[in-house]
Amino acid sequence: MCLSSAPAVHQVTDAVQALADRCPSPKSVNLMCCSKVTDAGVQALAERCPSPESVNLMCGFKVTDAGVQALATIARASSR
Repeated sequence: MCLSSAPAVHQVTDAVQALADRCPSPKSVNLMCCSKVTDAGVQALAERCPSPESVNLMCGFKVTDAGVQALATIARASSR
């Protein structure tokens, strides 16, 4: 699912949050080339979907180290 066609960043983040709410245990999340996804959306995904096998953020230019760190922190905690 790519959300890059949404007109505003907050709507994309809301969509990622809605995805996380409706699908709490996805095996894979593909946000490749979703240029409007931000750290807030990735943070929501990390908090609500703590154990996907893969998350593709390639070309997610608005996702910073903070978003990736949120995923890593949750993944590390859920693997214990």
